[in-house]
Amino acid sequence: MKKSLHRFFAAMLMALVAVAAQAQCFIIGNDNQWATNKAGAELQSTSTYGVYEGEVSFSNASQWFFITTKLTSSDSDWDGISSYRYGPAEPYAKLKINEPMDMFNPSDISFMVPFTNETYRIRVDFNAGQVTLLGEFPDELYIIGSDAVWVASVPAAVLSKTAAEGVYEGSVVFTNSWNYGFLVASKIGDWDIISQNRYTSSVCPLRMNRFNPLEKGNGSSSNIMVPYLGTFEVTVDLKNMLI
Repeated sequence: MKKSLHRFFAAMLMALVAVAAQAQCFIIGNDNQWATNKAGAELQSTSTYGVYEGEVSFSNASQWFFITTKLTSSDSDWDGISSYRYGPAEPYAKLKINEPMDMFNPSDISFMVPFTNETYRIRVDFNAGQVTLLGEFPDELYIIGSDAVWVASVPAAVLSKTAAEGVYEGSVVFTNSWNYGFLVASKIGDWDIISQNRYTSSVCPLRMNRFNPLEKGNGSSSNIMVPYLGTFEVTVDLKNMLI
C-alpha cells in the first residue's frame, strides 16, 4: 500500500514539475516565417496555472502553427526546439472553434486553423494537454441574392441559431432566375463588409439533402447556387464548415 502511494505521489510530483516548466508559451508559423528563434506570437499566462491565452493573427499565406515553450538562439535550430515543441496527433489536424484538441510533446507536426488572414484567440492548457480556438459564432446568418435583389444591407432571408453550436437554419425562397445564385454572409452593411464575411462552396450547384463543403470567401465574388428555383430549408454549420 505504501509503495502504491509513493508511486502515486511521485507521478503527481512529476506532473506538477512538467507544468511548472511551462514558463512561456510561444506560437510559431502563424506569420509564415517559421524561425525557431522568433515567435510569431506569445500567449500570456492566465489566472489558472499552466493555462495560456492570446490573440494570434495568421498571415494570408499561413494556416499552420505549432506551440513551443522555448525558443532557440539560431533561426533554424529544429533539433534544438524539438523537445519543446507541441503538435497534434496526426497531420492536417484542423482546429474547430471552441473544440479542444489534444496536443503532444515532442512533435514535428503542426496544427491547422480554419482560414488564413484571420485572427484567432488561442488557449493552450498544459494541465489538460489541449489547445483550443476560442470564439463566438454570430447571432444569425444572412442570405443575399436569392430574391434577385442583391442589396448589401437588405437580406432576402435570415438563418437563425439552433441549439447546436455554430449551426443555423431557415426557410429560403429562391426566385433568382440568374444562375440560381445567392450568398451567405455573417455580416451585412456594404459590399466591402460582405466580401470579408461571406461564404462560398466548391460544389456547384449544391447537392440536395446532404451537406456540402463551405469555405470562407475572403473577398471572392463567386456565389453559391441551387439546382432549381423553389423554397428550401437551408442549414449552415459554421463549426464544421458545411451547408
